[in-house]
Amino acid sequence: MDALVAKSPAVFAQKAAGIRAAALIALKAIDAKDVEGLSNAGGDIDEACESCHLVFWYPNEKKK
Repeated sequence: MDALVAKSPAVFAQKAAGIRAAALIALKAIDAKDVEGLSNAGGDIDEACESCHLVFWYPNEKKK
């Protein structure tokens, strides 16, 4: 993973920014006590994490 990040730091930073943006939406939903908003944000966080994992954590895994 370190080698992949070192090879593409801008892509990693972009993926990390996506995770951060999704997490900030979740925090706003928490502050507003918005259960549906938090649930939706959870899906966005999951998608952002998976997007990064596909590139940097397990890039050679075959899609099912």
